[in-house]
Amino acid sequence: MKKQLLKPVLFSMLILSSVGVIAGCGSNQQVGYVDSEKIMQQTQKGQDIGKAIEAKRQALNQKVEAAAANGEAAQQQAIQEAQQEWAAFGQAEQNEIQKLIDENVSTVAKEKNINVVLKKAAVTSGGVDLTDDVINKVGKAPSTDTAKASDTQTK
Repeated sequence: MKKQLLKPVLFSMLILSSVGVIAGCGSNQQVGYVDSEKIMQQTQKGQDIGKAIEAKRQALNQKVEAAAANGEAAQQQAIQEAQQEWAAFGQAEQNEIQKLIDENVSTVAKEKNINVVLKKAAVTSGGVDLTDDVINKVGKAPSTDTAKASDTQTK
């Protein structure tokens, strides 16, 4: 009895999987990817956010160091407050960065007829690199060589 049921079940599974493969073969799905770190490093907005994060880190460290002069209890309190402030600040900055990248990735993907966009680390091969297009859309930061050249010319 079991052998009689096994053959139709296996045959049905084979048919269903074949239909799935055949249906997928005709699709024109385009996959793109972006390198978020490169976007952060090479855009003016990304660099500005990085500078704000570094300034906040230094300010919080100074606050903790100043509290150390008032004793260990004051230092521990300052550390706790700094951690809470850092967490809130970090989350706000991360949200701003992600919103900036997401909005511009969406725009570039529509322009290039890309259906799916992944992070670069998730793509092992293939796909369309949208990183440079997103960098141009966000606003490329001036390179240090260009900035030095313009400084030299103005002097």
